[in-house]
Amino acid sequence: MRIGRYDAWSEYDAVAAVMGGHSEALTLAKSSADANHMIQCWNIAKESLLAYGCTPGQAEQLLTVTKDLRQLSDCKDLDPNVHVLRAYIGRCAYRARLRLQSWPTIESEDCIGSGIIIVEPGTLGLTQSQRDDLEAELSDGRGSLSKNNNNLVYGRNGYDNCTAVLTGITPFLSQVTGHSESIITEELSRTAFAQSVINGPHDNDIQKVLHQDTWFDAWKLWYFPRDVKHGDGPFRYARYSHGLSSARLRLAKEFATPGKTWESWRSAGHDEGSWRVSDDELLQMGCGSNDITCHAGTLVLANVFGYHARGEAIETKERIALHASIRLNPWKN
Repeated sequence: MRIGRYDAWSEYDAVAAVMGGHSEALTLAKSSADANHMIQCWNIAKESLLAYGCTPGQAEQLLTVTKDLRQLSDCKDLDPNVHVLRAYIGRCAYRARLRLQSWPTIESEDCIGSGIIIVEPGTLGLTQSQRDDLEAELSDGRGSLSKNNNNLVYGRNGYDNCTAVLTGITPFLSQVTGHSESIITEELSRTAFAQSVINGPHDNDIQKVLHQDTWFDAWKLWYFPRDVKHGDGPFRYARYSHGLSSARLRLAKEFATPGKTWESWRSAGHDEGSWRVSDDELLQMGCGSNDITCHAGTLVLANVFGYHARGEAIETKERIALHASIRLNPWKN
């Protein structure tokens, strides 16, 4: 199966090219994708890091979800190639989860490959009445930029239609992510909320710089109850940028090199592990970004290990959505 433009062997060769050749550590990492269960996958991943030269403590830190390298206190003196290996280990965990789940549908396989799917209103199967009710729920004044106890939606009073949409797409989310439906339900109950984004032109929003969210495959979804047009601050995504190309991995190695000072436009988010890239750096990966405009009633799901951003607005506008994230330990299925 291709993730980005790469099958398992292409990823393996790209990692080897950046790390300076094939090695026992790399071979072990690849074999973790063939594990019989995710505990075994984690154990093989740890063996891979030990073979690379990590101590047991360093290996266990690297196998956490921590994205800010400054917080990996035991790993500060490691060669930056270890973070190339780490990205590959995370990808192998994703491949293992997908293999251990049921075989994906054509639609989910397309999302796995390109990194994004846009589900049009007709395909989502909602009636006009249901769409109207969803818009009413999401525009009732409780929405905000970030989640809080007041705007969480799953199973909450006043959000019956939002809960129904999330329940309906849970099997598809399971197919795309490789996490079980029960785990997806737990995550949606924790992260799904009514979002309201006030987007103005040239407001120095660091989310408008193309970035990855973290070091492993993770997902975000939006249900947009209103049209989103160019100039409305649409979601922006670079299809296939979640693929482990040699160009992307070389950047990861550079970004993980200690002591480097980065341009101010990359922002504090870059130092926190949500690495920012320029359009030129994206082109080196063979990718380009596009605004995701859509009709009212559209669902968007994206792999946010791929590069994405909040789009620019030509005037200050509010964009409302049902928003959720699925960012789980890669070895949790």
